[in-house]
Amino acid sequence: MPRNTKTLTLDEALNIIKDIILEAKKDKREPISVAVVGSNGVMIAFAAMDNVLPASVQVAQNKAYTAVMGGRDTIEWENKPHGFDGRNFTDPRFTCFGGGVILTTDDGIIIGAIGVSGRTSKDDDILATIPDPF
Repeated sequence: MPRNTKTLTLDEALNIIKDIILEAKKDKREPISVAVVGSNGVMIAFAAMDNVLPASVQVAQNKAYTAVMGGRDTIEWENKPHGFDGRNFTDPRFTCFGGGVILTTDDGIIIGAIGVSGRTSKDDDILATIPDPF
């Protein structure tokens, strides 16, 4: 039976990753990892550029997971909203580094998230906000 809610498709996730990596290649800076998760926090697609730092592979996945499960972009966690300290997270996958961006429908329903890692958190956040999948 088909679902009545909008979900992020594999093709959309792959296009998001392609767009972000193409943009990252333009400036010839540090390579990045990109993860896309669905609204349940489960990964739909992932890719890492050649020679990416091994740590950024898991961090990109955690940024996407944190954004969708926390319901906000991770840059907001980094900026400590309402005095919240990221060391208080009880989920070991949560991270307070920018680069995790939620994806929503036009009416604000979260359908997934993007996680980018490999550069500064500000640069990761900028790359994660580039694609317009819809």
